[in-house]
Amino acid sequence: MNAETQRRLHNIATIGTVTHIDADSALMRLAVGENETDWVSIPAIAAGAISVWRCPSIGEQYLLVSPSGDLANAIPVISLYSDNNPSPSTDPNEIRFRYNDTDFCSIDVVKSQLTMHISETLIKSKTSIVLDTPNTRMTGSLQVDKGIHAKEAIKSDEEVSAKDIKLSKHGHKNVENGSGTSGDPV
Repeated sequence: MNAETQRRLHNIATIGTVTHIDADSALMRLAVGENETDWVSIPAIAAGAISVWRCPSIGEQYLLVSPSGDLANAIPVISLYSDNNPSPSTDPNEIRFRYNDTDFCSIDVVKSQLTMHISETLIKSKTSIVLDTPNTRMTGSLQVDKGIHAKEAIKSDEEVSAKDIKLSKHGHKNVENGSGTSGDPV
């Protein structure tokens, strides 16, 4: 078997490392040993009516398939973990998306639990957002920029204030015994 035939057989399915990225054109170049591919399309998880964009990283490894064995026709198929880019989890029950060193989204498929850790979240909806759950707990402060409507009682373990008037510790002026109505709070 001559060297050219061996090279082509090796390149039918091989591993390439991303060396250059042109995000605007959705293209990348990969090194395969001493060789480098031409600009090839960045592979997508989905590229139809539902479409997903994820730009690869320099140094990320991909399985390259080239049916002819010529890297000029190489197609990157799937990204591979490597020493420089290890798996974000080793838990067989977890699906994890790592975004950077601190932010991630994780689903434990056994516990049916979603965990997100992210610096800031912005959710925009044209009509409404419904949280259909028996209980919702917030561990931080809540700011509401518009009105609140509650169909059940609102309870507080702490004092409730409105415009500096405390619900449990305010008096009324012009109070009379009997069936009269008190005046405004003080």
